[in-house]
Amino acid sequence: MKSLTALIAVKKESTRVPNKNFRPFADTTLLDLKLDQLLPLVGDGTLNGIVVSTDSEEALERVSKRPGCVVGHKRPDEFCSNTIPMSMVYSYLAKSGGITYSFPMMSRDIIWVQVTNPLVDTGVYRAAIQTYLAFDKAYDCVLSMSPVQEYLFHKGKPLNFKRSPWGRSQDLTDVYAFNLAFSVLSRANMEKWGSLVGKGPYFYHLDRLTGWDIDWPEDFDFCEMMYKRRQGG
Repeated sequence: MKSLTALIAVKKESTRVPNKNFRPFADTTLLDLKLDQLLPLVGDGTLNGIVVSTDSEEALERVSKRPGCVVGHKRPDEFCSNTIPMSMVYSYLAKSGGITYSFPMMSRDIIWVQVTNPLVDTGVYRAAIQTYLAFDKAYDCVLSMSPVQEYLFHKGKPLNFKRSPWGRSQDLTDVYAFNLAFSVLSRANMEKWGSLVGKGPYFYHLDRLTGWDIDWPEDFDFCEMMYKRRQGG
């Protein structure tokens, strides 16, 4: 089976949750937990390595204590600013430059992974990569998606429901959110698109809990509680 490289991008600062990626989370941190979840995939050959691109010296220090298959890439400050368009960041990271200097074995295909989805585990990543490798030409990426069962409006009009007759929220279907837990794609496409989303995405469905993204302080507390529960704590 062809190996992919996992690419994790973490910033030193977090606007809404201070020190989000490195503060204590259960008995670990979000960054360390994600590395622990991905390392078994290096062991079984699904991944050839893990690259952490960051502006954080703390992150680089944590990565330096990991096996050689985990490497740190010091990202220039200009590509960590809140003012730079994410499209430029995606294209820069896909083009690699300094990343391939840090990790010359960087694969043609990658799985982009966020550390802020702590309930996505090893098995989910393995299955998503296997899905990508089994693709036909109808798809160009695998995106982690969670169902949205809320009454949504766009430009003042109902988006996923009818005003009358009124439907139940559990019957609101076919609307999904890209939770950014992962995207599996080729580096060439990521550079060309300046995006994680292609023209022919395959939706890899995660339940709402598994795909929960930590964006606010209450998300951090909730996910920590659910992680502890899943670990039997």
